[in-house]
Amino acid sequence: MDHFYKYIDSVRDVNELERLREEIKDQVIDPALNWESRMPIYRKVQVVTERIDHLKNNPHAI
Repeated sequence: MDHFYKYIDSVRDVNELERLREEIKDQVIDPALNWESRMPIYRKVQVVTERIDHLKNNPHAI
């Protein structure tokens, strides 16, 4: 997971982050997953969303 956080922090393209967020969200709908399996996926979505918000609200970060 640490690699994931480092990767997200390095991405500066909001469109790429939005694409990635949708890709991650698609994983959640797998009926074989229980709530414990979904929690790390939700956390990834949250991290990506926070990064998107940060980039949109801080034009110097881009």
